[in-house]
Amino acid sequence: MFDHVDRVLQELAHGSGQGLVDHPYLDAQRILRQWRKAILVDFLRMLRQEASLAMAPSPRPEAGQPPQDEPDSQELSLPQDADLEESLAIGNLITKAEARYRPELLEMRLHLARLLHRSRLPERSNPYGPFAVCEAFRRSLLLAHPLEASIRLVIYKYFDRYLMNQLGDFYRGCVDLASAEGHVPGGGFQHLLRRGVHATARAPAAAASGPGVQRSATLSFQALRGLLDLQRPAASRPAPHQVGVQTDDLLEVLSNLGVATLTEGMVVGMALRDRLNDAISVPGTGAPTLAREDEDTLDLVFLFFEQLLQGTDLPESIKVLLARLQAPVAQIALLDKTFFTDQGHVARRLLNRIGQAAMGWSEDDDRGPDSLFGTIEQVVERLVLDGSGSPALFTRMDRTLAAYIGREESSARSLEANILASLEPAPPESDQQIVADLAEDFLARYPTTPPVVEAIIREGWQGAMLAVYRQSGTDSSAWRRGLELAEQLLWSVQPKLDAQERRQLLRRIPEILRGLRDQFSVAGNDQRQLARWFRDLQTFHLAALQGEPLLPDPGAGTPEGSPARALAVGTWVELRRDGGGTRRLKVAWVSADGGRYLLVDRRGRRGPELGRRELSSLVDGGLARILPDEQEPIVDRAFRSVLARLAS
Repeated sequence: MFDHVDRVLQELAHGSGQGLVDHPYLDAQRILRQWRKAILVDFLRMLRQEASLAMAPSPRPEAGQPPQDEPDSQELSLPQDADLEESLAIGNLITKAEARYRPELLEMRLHLARLLHRSRLPERSNPYGPFAVCEAFRRSLLLAHPLEASIRLVIYKYFDRYLMNQLGDFYRGCVDLASAEGHVPGGGFQHLLRRGVHATARAPAAAASGPGVQRSATLSFQALRGLLDLQRPAASRPAPHQVGVQTDDLLEVLSNLGVATLTEGMVVGMALRDRLNDAISVPGTGAPTLAREDEDTLDLVFLFFEQLLQGTDLPESIKVLLARLQAPVAQIALLDKTFFTDQGHVARRLLNRIGQAAMGWSEDDDRGPDSLFGTIEQVVERLVLDGSGSPALFTRMDRTLAAYIGREESSARSLEANILASLEPAPPESDQQIVADLAEDFLARYPTTPPVVEAIIREGWQGAMLAVYRQSGTDSSAWRRGLELAEQLLWSVQPKLDAQERRQLLRRIPEILRGLRDQFSVAGNDQRQLARWFRDLQTFHLAALQGEPLLPDPGAGTPEGSPARALAVGTWVELRRDGGGTRRLKVAWVSADGGRYLLVDRRGRRGPELGRRELSSLVDGGLARILPDEQEPIVDRAFRSVLARLAS
């Protein structure tokens, strides 16, 4: 391996176009030549030390915890970029190897547990497993401490190719030796089930939260279970003595199932639950039953993901990544029921962060490893391949994603500021456009407006106000009377629910009709059309006096998502491209009169500048969509939908 690294460093130095004196690649080459033998000796020494620790009478701490010389997640907020990249590289080496050699590693762990007279060993207690091998190499490489982080990443790449990828034969040989000593290989999920009902369950991860928190979470979880009971026949619930799959075994099966879904499309909710049932079924014996609490937990998690992926405006490709988190989230929920109630739970925090960051992502955006999509994909794969449902790993992955998003948002804010500083003053808007926008603003103030009122505003009042604007401007008393008249007209057709409002309406109706007649006569409107409007308006005034609610007209009004009112800065807009696909852009600037929008992408790069009428036309034609301004996190919305579905 070191020979290949030596050659690659030489090629990198010559291909860089820089001088070869004191070149960093050649410096690294000299350091490795000096220390390679010491690194190899120290690497083998550490593996032997791991084997000795495994034979110790007292169990070691869970190997999946961060090494002591690495910064703990509670000791810092965001790691340095170089350290973060190196940590991710090592983590990916481990999780890829654990997924690739999972059957062999399981058999080795079971055999070691029998040799050491223990009922169970932690998942990463194999002294020759991927975690121990990578950790030994990482620590040994510290001997060559002057090496830069970028050089260590090159070394890890070849360590993966020439050692980690070759471990399969070694592990299979270990299993063969174990079989020769009497170990009976179990073969996948079925061996997990044959281990019986006496497996030791893992301690709940929420124990550190304190008894008070756990009691509160249990009560809430019990309430959810009660709603589930109402949705299924009582006969379908297993009795306690029928349980055939313990929680520990179920966690193992979920780990394998999660890895299997990485190469597939989106398998969501109860469809994935059916896959799980198939995985834990023993041919000829029927489907093994789960503990009642485990069964309810899985049903709630899978139902939650169904609602999460149905009820959001996230891009489909992001939904596929979120769907892959079903198995890890199910694992952490099995261990910690506060997932269902604690809004600050680490798994909920990560899901919300993905949802918030991906709102502005477009399907044709970059998907490389250094992109937002690539970072989310790496976070998801790490959680799935780890297969433990570890809260500590969820925390580290959330911190990783937060670090990336923080850098991206900082760059985007800088670009946006430069764009806004370079904007030229907007040309003056035409008087027709100003009055037309004013009419739309008035109509947008009420969610339902009768067609006759819309016609009066658009076809009568708008023309009269244009005449006032041209004659005396916006500071005149006639302009102010016209604004007040439109407000009173719209108010008059809303249902009046108490006696005081009804008396007020009866007093104002004659004033409103007189004001409309005077204004329209000055503007030269057709008096016969005015009479028809008044006749139709009388019907809605009578309905308002009786408190009857207005029903929306399906054939009239503003189309859904159409920006009748000025959009706020920060609103997301989805535009369809001419050649297919969509692009998501954010409103970065709105003109003072609300008539123009400047759009940017999530990275702060300039997009089109659209007029309000132009954007409305795009929306009406199905070429644009205004994404809802959702302040509620996606996890909270999904749980609200779960409760609504269970209570229906």
